[in-house]
Amino acid sequence: GALYMLQSRNSQQDILQARLADIEAQIAAQGMDLSTQLATEMAAEMAAARDEDAAARRPLQDSQQTLMAQVAALTGQVDQLDGLVSPDFAMRLDAMADRLAALENNLETANNTAANASASLSDIDRVSDLILAQTGLATLAGMLADNSAGGDLQRWLPNLRALESAGLALGNLDALAAAAAARPP
Repeated sequence: GALYMLQSRNSQQDILQARLADIEAQIAAQGMDLSTQLATEMAAEMAAARDEDAAARRPLQDSQQTLMAQVAALTGQVDQLDGLVSPDFAMRLDAMADRLAALENNLETANNTAANASASLSDIDRVSDLILAQTGLATLAGMLADNSAGGDLQRWLPNLRALESAGLALGNLDALAAAAAARPP
């Protein structure tokens, strides 16, 4: 609506400019007395057109300021949400990846030293730890994918508790449950 009003005002200004040119031609033909009167009338019409143009621009400027304020508010909310995300999760992921790499290394070492021997109890424990770590990483990958898609992270808590009870060190799951329960607006 405001853009149409602005275009309409520009069109009116063009019409007034054309009329001014016509009046100037008439003034040249009729003499100077008439030119003073017409110039005064035309100046008044131009001033009125400028005022209407300024009035038509105000809603656009107000809308632009409102949008800028909304963008600033949303930026603040995003920054606030970024501040709520704990870097602890990234550190836990790195720690799990390091533990998985160590378990894989231990498994390869054990396989190389006991190539033809039957599996000892420590080898079974290593394989069990490796499977547990891989399951933890797969669960974490699923959580990250759900989080990126806006899914409910609370559905992963039973899996995490089962992994923790199986011996995987996950840290404070109650804090994670509280963070997952607080959905962003």
